[in-house]
Amino acid sequence: MDFPTLVTALLVLFPAWLLGKRALRSWAMRTFTAVPDLQRAGTPRKYGRVAGTAVVCGGSIGGLFAARLCADHFERVVVVEPESWTFTPEARAPPVDNIAEVVKDDATYKTIKHKRTRVYQYTSIHGYQTLLLDTLRQLFSDFEDVAQSFGAFIAPADPYALLNGKHLWPTAWAQYGDAGLPNTIQCSRRTLEPMLRKLVSTSRPEIEYVQGTVTDYVLGDGGSIRAVVLRDADGASQKVECALAVDCTGVAQIGFKLLSRALPNILPSDIREQYNPQMNYSTFDFPAIPGFNDALRAMNIPRPDGGKYLDVEKLSAFFIYQPDPTVEHRSLVFMRRENGGVMILAGGWASEMPVTVDELRDFVSKLKNLDRVPKHVFPLLDIFKEYEHTATVSESRINSCSRLHYARAAKVLPRNFVALGDSHMRMNPRFGEGTTKAALSALTLDGVLRDLSPQDPSFGATFFKRLDSRTGQVWDGVKYADYGHVATTPASGESLTDGKFARWFNGKLYAAVETSPATSSALWHVGQFIAPPLDLFAPAVLRAILRETVWPSS
Repeated sequence: MDFPTLVTALLVLFPAWLLGKRALRSWAMRTFTAVPDLQRAGTPRKYGRVAGTAVVCGGSIGGLFAARLCADHFERVVVVEPESWTFTPEARAPPVDNIAEVVKDDATYKTIKHKRTRVYQYTSIHGYQTLLLDTLRQLFSDFEDVAQSFGAFIAPADPYALLNGKHLWPTAWAQYGDAGLPNTIQCSRRTLEPMLRKLVSTSRPEIEYVQGTVTDYVLGDGGSIRAVVLRDADGASQKVECALAVDCTGVAQIGFKLLSRALPNILPSDIREQYNPQMNYSTFDFPAIPGFNDALRAMNIPRPDGGKYLDVEKLSAFFIYQPDPTVEHRSLVFMRRENGGVMILAGGWASEMPVTVDELRDFVSKLKNLDRVPKHVFPLLDIFKEYEHTATVSESRINSCSRLHYARAAKVLPRNFVALGDSHMRMNPRFGEGTTKAALSALTLDGVLRDLSPQDPSFGATFFKRLDSRTGQVWDGVKYADYGHVATTPASGESLTDGKFARWFNGKLYAAVETSPATSSALWHVGQFIAPPLDLFAPAVLRAILRETVWPSS
C-alpha cells in the first residue's frame, strides 16, 4: 500500500472507529443504565398525559418514586398503601424515636420501636449510590432545602473501603483529583422514607393516597388489567379503574400472587427464582457524639493513596470491610447518618450478631486480613464504648432473596402491569443496592412511558426487558457472591458451584484495584449504577486482571 492510500485509509477508518466507539458507549448506557432516562425524568410528557389512572400498589420507597414519575404521564395517580401511619403528618417529618430496652442472653441493649411495621429493615443500616442522589435532585427542585431540614448528610461517595483487604480509594484521586468523587446521600431509612414522602406530596399534591390492601386484579379485553380491587380501612371493597397497574408491594410481591390467581396454570413454572443467603447482621445507631470530628481529625488517618491525611469532614463512611465469602463471612461498616450520627453494620453469612460494643470489638478482632484493618478502627471503638449508652441496636435476618422473571412471561402477562423494586427482585441487603434499584426501576418505567403508551401491546414486555438488562447482572453478581459461602442455600436446580468463574473474575478485579486506577474507576462507577458493566471488560481492566493472574499480588 502506497503512502497516499495509507493516509486516505487512516482518514476514513479513524473517524469511523471513533463513531463506532461512541455508538457502542451510547448503546451500553441506554441498555444497562438508567442515566439517559434520568436526564429526561421530571420533564413534561411529549404527547400529553395518558387518559386514565395509574394505580401504584404500595407507598414505600419504590411506590413513592413510581407515583412521582407517573404523575408526569397520567391524568390521575392513586397510591394504595395499607399502613395507616403513612397517612399521618409524622410520616412526612423527621423521625421521633421511641426507645425500648431489650434483654438478650446476658446482654441488655436499647432498640427503636417504630410504627412502620410493614418495613422489616426500617431501623437497619442502608447504603445509597450516587444515582439515588442524582434522581432526588432531578425530580425535586426543593430537595436541598428539605434534605437539610431532615439533617441528611451529603458528601462524596468515597468511603474508606476495603474489598478483600484492598483499598478502593485510588479512584478518587486517579480520576477526580482532590475534589473527590461525586456525592451521595447518607441517612437512615427512617429519615429517607419520610423525606421522600414529603418531597412527593409537596411537588405533586394531586397524587391521591388510599389506605387499603390490594386484593384482586380485574382483567379486561385485549390482555390488560381493567381495574384494581382493594379492601379499604373500613373493610369495604373498592374497585379502581386503571390504565396502568404498578406493583410496589415490596417483599410481599402481591402482584405475582394476584396474577397467579387471575391467570391459573398460565404463568411459566420457572418465573420465580429464590435462594437463601443466611444473612444476619446488627445495626448500631449512635446519635451525634460530642467532638467526634475533632477526635477523628486527631487520629491523623492517612490517605491510602499516599497523601497526608484524610479530610474527615467529607467522609461518608469511616471504614467499610467487604469480604470474599469464600474466605471470610464477616462484614463491617462504619457509616455517617443524618444530624452527625454514625451507624455501624456488623454481620454476614451465618454470622454472629453483636449487640454491645464489647461484642462488636470481639467481632472486629476476628476479621480475616486483620493486619489490613486501618489503625483508626479500634480507637473508634473506644469512642463508641464511651457513648454506648446513647446507641440503639437492631437485628436483621435475611432468609430469602427472590427474583421474578416477568420477561419470561411477557406473552401472557397483562400489557399494563409492571413491578418495581423488591416486588420484582429482592437482593441480599449486604450490598446496599435495594433503594437505588427502586429508583432505577422507576426511572426505567418513566423512560418506557416516554416511548410507548400503556395501551401498546408491547408495553409491559418492553419494560421488563429493559429492567432485566439493568438489574439482571446485579442479581447474578450478588447471588453468585452469596454462593461463595457454604451456608447459602442455592436456588432450585442450582448448586454452590454455579458462578465459580464470576467469583474468580471478581476476585482478580478486587486484587487489582490498588495497582490499576482503571480497574478501581470501573468498579466504582459500575457499583454506583452510573456506568455499564461492560466497563469491567475494558482493555485496561483486562490487562490488570491478566497481570494479577500471572503475577498475583500478596
